[in-house]
Amino acid sequence: LLFPILLLQMSLVKNEEHPVVFLRLVWVDVGGVRRCRAIPLFSHASRRAAPEGRAIPIVDLSRARKFLYHTSRMALVCFFLPCYGDEGLVLGAWERGDVVLSPAPGPAVKLPGSCDWLAVSTIHVDGPARTPYPWCPRALLHGACERLRRVFGVCLAVGFETEFVLLDAVTKEGLESSVYCQTSGFDVAAEVLREMTSALQACGQTVLHVHGESAPGQFEIVTSHSDDVVGQADAFVVRQEVIQRVARKHGLLASFLPKIWAAQGGTASHVHFSIKSLDKARGKMDGNAPVHGELGDMLAHFMGGILNNVDSLLLHTIGSPNSWRRAQPGCWAGAYACWGTQNKEALLRVIDSGANHVEFKGFDGTANPYLGLGALVCAGMAGLATAAGSSLPPPIRQDPQHTGTSRRLPTASYEQLVKACLGNHIEEKMVRADAEGNLEHQWRESMRAHCGDDTETEFMAFFEDFARLKMAEVERFKGMSFEDEVDLLLERY
Repeated sequence: LLFPILLLQMSLVKNEEHPVVFLRLVWVDVGGVRRCRAIPLFSHASRRAAPEGRAIPIVDLSRARKFLYHTSRMALVCFFLPCYGDEGLVLGAWERGDVVLSPAPGPAVKLPGSCDWLAVSTIHVDGPARTPYPWCPRALLHGACERLRRVFGVCLAVGFETEFVLLDAVTKEGLESSVYCQTSGFDVAAEVLREMTSALQACGQTVLHVHGESAPGQFEIVTSHSDDVVGQADAFVVRQEVIQRVARKHGLLASFLPKIWAAQGGTASHVHFSIKSLDKARGKMDGNAPVHGELGDMLAHFMGGILNNVDSLLLHTIGSPNSWRRAQPGCWAGAYACWGTQNKEALLRVIDSGANHVEFKGFDGTANPYLGLGALVCAGMAGLATAAGSSLPPPIRQDPQHTGTSRRLPTASYEQLVKACLGNHIEEKMVRADAEGNLEHQWRESMRAHCGDDTETEFMAFFEDFARLKMAEVERFKGMSFEDEVDLLLERY
């Protein structure tokens, strides 16, 4: 452990019964699994009782609003572990040695019912310069958002629907078996949901509403949106941690796995977004010359980029081996690459064109939120770069599976999803990166601020390891029964 770089503002409460407090540095690996390292913090009382040099005197727990410095070395390959287990793969990340795990800027949050604190983390290059590592998912998202603002003059605001299932921790049965928004089902879980809401509010998150969903024990918490896209990804990670922490206190298991029961509704984390121009001369984002009667030109271009790049996008937003089971027709899961106003079967559901409010349904709780949102931003930029809205198909106003014109997403199996998104060879990704209308091009250019002359090398290295990881998951889950898949992944997500 090294001490001196990144500031974290914290409020700590003195607790003589627990003289040791952990700061949990949380990261999300490429497979969407949340992991942490815990840094012990010691009160002055425990330091006095400990042998010289044994305790780490960070803050006096009786004082509020102290600052904390921490870094931690870690092998880069720890960010490229498959979701099925910690098995070593032949990845370039092995050869790149250690990186530094650091708390992201901003306040840590206190875990409910615990004296421990949690901070989302970033990956830095080891050394005095403290530059972000090119493969850091959080840095990739930040770079994409900065490019969206700088090059295209566009500001994006996002918000999440966070769905989860509450299960008995022993039997793995749903907490209740009511239907959508049934009052009796909410009664069963009211105390747990109240504590979750209170804990999230204490973490600075605004909860807009909570309600029951269709599957046994399934609920949804909706929080406010903002134009701090990286902050929204941070909040998503914290929200998942808080939900699972509170559930465990009540003897329950909270899972974000997309499909737990074959015949029941799936669990998602739909993303709501809106965009506006930073060019004051242009005025409102919906412009003076709408491409469609109900869409402004820039919003149409952004949506066109998403639909044109949907194959490359999906593996970052519904990329777990279980995700494809949810993205099926008739499940309000956006199983068709189309758009429509208030069409819950469309991948892009326009909720309010006047407010540029769109829902992207191809996102679930197993995604790395930084990579998922980063890919979404890059797809949108690809559309803005090529005026993709001019070729945006007409809106679908009925169930797309009955139109015969809407393209079905490549989600017949996990293998199909992976191969459609990655292509047959990694070289295809590199070719796609040369055309500005492709997600890969915008992602590569977003990395350039961190990588400079090494952009091409770093971009290829990242996607080579990403492709190997996903293909290893394909091989592991090929032929596995649905029941075995759920058993393996239920507590992973």
